Amino acid sequence: MCMKNVLIGLLALFLSGIVSAQELTFEDIAGHWAETTIVEYAKKGLVKGYEEVMPSSVKATGGSAASEDAAPALGTRIVFRPNATITRAEAVTLAFRAVGSAGRRDIMSVLSDVDQAEWYAPYVNEAQGLKVISGFPDGTFRPHEPVSRAGA
Repeated sequence: MCMKNVLIGLLALFLSGIVSAQELTFEDIAGHWAETTIVEYAKKGLVKGYEEVMPSSVKATGGSAASEDAAPALGTRIVFRPNATITRAEAVTLAFRAVGSAGRRDIMSVLSDVDQAEWYAPYVNEAQGLKVISGFPDGTFRPHEPVSRAGA
């Protein structure tokens, strides 16, 4: 079972009470075994999804989903990718959102591959500041690598 599915299931056991910022509609979760949990997490603001460019033949119908700040651009849609492997950046972000954190920009990560302009940076900053993560011996975090069972 991929780590994203494991994290979705585990977090479903203890998450409650986080107020929704905005509900998202993901176009790729219908019928998925975790659909109900994914929708619940979106309502609570824990997951945001990915904006994808739609093929030109589909663009004419427009998108039906809303992103965090505004409706997706014409010719795009919001997807969740429920069967994708979860990355290290996504895992840290999800864990900190689950406890109500918005991340920290006042703490700068010393991990050489954490770009402070990236969406995950505030969460990695906070995780490192709290010593939840330390990175690899070479001073990197490797945010785009999949989470391993050992790393979770």
